[in-house]
Amino acid sequence: MGAAFDFISGSVKEAPRWIQSSGFEWLYRLAREPRRLWKRYLVGNLQFLTSAANGVIFSMKGNTRGDSNA
Repeated sequence: MGAAFDFISGSVKEAPRWIQSSGFEWLYRLAREPRRLWKRYLVGNLQFLTSAANGVIFSMKGNTRGDSNA
């Protein structure tokens, strides 16, 4: 749901349509509310990307769990 309730209630302004369609609405929201969102977007996304990269690397090796006994 993300910020859907905030947008509907009018407490948070939505990004312009061109930003929404470009896929950078997260960056617009981060610029508008950096104190609240920096950790979610910067730290959380980095953790996700690290996990996803590890998954790709292990699947390329034919070992999806990282166990050497597979």
